[in-house]
This record gives sequence, C-alpha cells and structure tokens, in this order.
Amino acid sequence: MVCEGFENRCQIFDLMPPGQTPPTSPFVQNDPSGQSHFGITAGLSQHLIALSEEEIDQVSIHNLVDGAAVRIAMIGQHGVRAGQFVRPSGLDMNAKNSTLVVGDAGNRRLQEFNLKQDPPDQLRFIPQMATLSRTLDFSALQGSAKELRDRAVIEPTMVRRDADGAIFVLDAVQNVVVVLNRDFEVQRVWQPDEGGRSWIRPTDLSLDSAGKTLFICDGGRGTINSYTLDGRRRAEWKADSLTAPGGVAVCPDGGVFVSDEFAHRILKFDAKGKLLNSWGSEGLGAGQLYRPRGLMLTEAGNVIVIDHGNHRCQVFTADGKYLNVFGATYFIRPAQRGMNDANNEN
Repeated sequence: MVCEGFENRCQIFDLMPPGQTPPTSPFVQNDPSGQSHFGITAGLSQHLIALSEEEIDQVSIHNLVDGAAVRIAMIGQHGVRAGQFVRPSGLDMNAKNSTLVVGDAGNRRLQEFNLKQDPPDQLRFIPQMATLSRTLDFSALQGSAKELRDRAVIEPTMVRRDADGAIFVLDAVQNVVVVLNRDFEVQRVWQPDEGGRSWIRPTDLSLDSAGKTLFICDGGRGTINSYTLDGRRRAEWKADSLTAPGGVAVCPDGGVFVSDEFAHRILKFDAKGKLLNSWGSEGLGAGQLYRPRGLMLTEAGNVIVIDHGNHRCQVFTADGKYLNVFGATYFIRPAQRGMNDANNEN
C-alpha cells in the first residue's frame, strides 16, 4: 500500500515477480534538466523570480525576459548548515537591493542571501549568484523574545517583506503571523481570534501595494481574509465559486487574484471582493491547471501561476489569456504544443 498525501489517496499494488525489471519513470526519461517539483510559493521582483524546489531542497532563480523564464542559478542543498535547506518554502525576492529571504521551514529559520546580478538581457548561469548574509534561528528566539516563549518553534511557511523591510512570516502549522523588523527583531505576533474563529488551513499571504493590508488565504474555510498589519480583521470574502484558495496576489488598483486549488482555476476579484473573472480547468494543456498555488504579478501586469500539480509555471494576461509556460520539460510540452487549449474558455 502506498499513501499519496498530495492526491489524498492510498493505492494497493501486487508484488513484482522475481527477476522482473521495474518500470522507469517517464518523467526522469524526458526531463534531463533535473528540474524538480516547484513549491507552493515564489518570490518575484522586477525580472527575477525565485522558486523553491522542495523535493531537492534547493531554490532556483529565473530571469524573466520577454515573457520567457530562463534558469540562471540554483541555491542551497539538503542539510542543516548555514546556506542549506530542509523544505524551503516561503520566498521574498527584492531585485532592487539584490536580496532574497528564504523561509527554511524544516530548519525553523530564515536565511537571507545577497545576489550578484547580471544585466537583465544577459542570460547565463551564475554558479555563485547567492551569498549567505545572515540567518534567524527561531528556536534561538524562544528564550529571548517574550512573544514566542509559550509557543512551539515557528515554522516559516510563507514570507513577505514590505517597502520598509519589515518581514511578515506565516506559520501555517500554528496559524500565527510573526512580524519582524529589517534587523530580524520580533515586533509582534498575532493570530485571528475574533469569536474563536481561527484559520483552518492558511495557504498564502500577500501585501497590497500600499503596504497597509495583509491578505491571507484560508484553504480550509474557503475564504480570503484581509487584516491591518497588527492583525485587526478588515474583511472576509467567500464566493460561492471559491472552494479552496491556495494563493493570492494583490494588484496596484486593489484587485485580487486567487488560485482555487481544488477547482483548478484562477479567480479575479475587485477591491471590494466582487468576482470579475475566472479561467482555467483541470488538465495539462495551455491554460489548463492542476492544483495551482502561488501567484505573482509582473511589472507588465501579467500573472504567473505556480501550476503546482503539473510541475510548472504558466504566464497569463490579467484577463486570463495564456502567454507562456516554463518548468519540467515533460509537463510543459503539452502547453507548448497547444494541446487542449480551447482559447482558455472559462
């Protein structure tokens, strides 16, 4: 018996007869690039996008040029030493000051890297692109930060920074948000407590462009929640068409994009929570998705979707028109060939 947590199922197999050669995975045969399964979130800033590859405990950095993504660096490896990762999850990229913050969830710490950048139009692999600058071990904070003394060690699942360098860390296990200043000092810790209504399965967080409102998806309740930076609830959205929000991104005009993980589609809301548009369906073709998670907005206004179940990312216009795809070779070919692309009908 094999239990698959990702698919929420168990499968039972017969034993293989002696001497029979086990089958080889078609994914290994057809993807010599070695790319792994993209994680559930990413960090995007200007032309640089960082993606966690949790199965190999590394972070890949890609250069976005003319709508295409070219991998230019790999950071880290499995381990507990500085610069190594165990389940890298939350990512925040800042191309302006050339830094990347990684939520090293398995090691219960944050790691910040300085990045050596080439001009955006110069595409080459940079082996030593990232240099570790500092770490924050949450287990070491248990005795020094009074806000954390009575809690289990924080597991940084999602990470976002505002324009002033403040860091918002979501622990999806304890359902808590930790706010740090730019010096990695704890400023406050909060969790939803209105009427005992906590999150069931928080899946992502995002700041609005003004840096005054924090949006958090609750995949368990099927809601999008907005808060002030000190944790006071502003609003809660729950559309009939939204089943399990997995990722959220906020537009400069206040509009909000949400990925619906189990409905395999993307929804666009206005600033007041009114549903404006949706697109996507289950599949491997161009514009089709399988359990999408993190969302990122480019400077051109396009939407990058981590098509998590399909081991790839897809790029769309703000209205849902398919533009491009990148990721594991085996999984991007159907989209590149235009298979099952019925003009991205809703």
